[in-house]
Amino acid sequence: MFDFVFAGLGNPLPEFVYTRHNIGHIAIDKLIKHYNIQYTLKKPLFKAGEITLFNKRICFLKTRTFMNESGRSILKFISSYNVSIEKIFIIYDDMDLPCGKIRIRKRGGSGGHRGMKSIIEYVGTNEIPRIRIGIGRPPENINPVDYVLTKFTEEEFNVIEESLKLLPDIVETIVLYGIERAMSKFN
Repeated sequence: MFDFVFAGLGNPLPEFVYTRHNIGHIAIDKLIKHYNIQYTLKKPLFKAGEITLFNKRICFLKTRTFMNESGRSILKFISSYNVSIEKIFIIYDDMDLPCGKIRIRKRGGSGGHRGMKSIIEYVGTNEIPRIRIGIGRPPENINPVDYVLTKFTEEEFNVIEESLKLLPDIVETIVLYGIERAMSKFN
C-alpha cells in the first residue's frame, strides 16, 4: 500500500511532547506541516498522514505507545498495511550524536535505544532503515534515562529546529534516489 513510511518514535502523553526522547514525534509533526497534510489514519497504536510524492505513496507515522513498546506500534502498522520493514524509516533520538546532528543508516543494532530495541525484537530483524537525530550526551550528574525525558533548552531547540528543516529534502532524496544517496548527502 505504501512505498515509503517515515515513523517517528516518542512517548504519547502531553508532558513528553517537547522532550529529547520525542524528537521522532517532533520530526513527523514537522513533515506533516511541511506537506500540508493531516493525520487521517488514527489507530490505537499509531496515527499517520499520507501523501503522494513523485508518484510514490508516502506515510508519515507517529507511534502511540510508550517508547519501550514502539515495536508493538510498528508491527501493528506492518500487519495492517502489508508494508515491508525495509520500507519503514524509523526516526528517533540518539545521545551519541551532538545535538541536531543527523545520521541515516540502512540497518544496525539498537545502540541502547529502547524504542529501537523493541522494534528489532517485535519484527525480528535489525535490517531496519533509520534516521537518528542527535540530542547530545547528558551532563555527568544526570542519569541518561532522566536526561532523555527532559525538555530541550532554548538554544538546543533552535539547533534542532534548524536540523529538522532538512527533513523534507532527506525524505525526497530517499524517495527519488534511495538511501545510499541520502546517506552520502546528509551524513
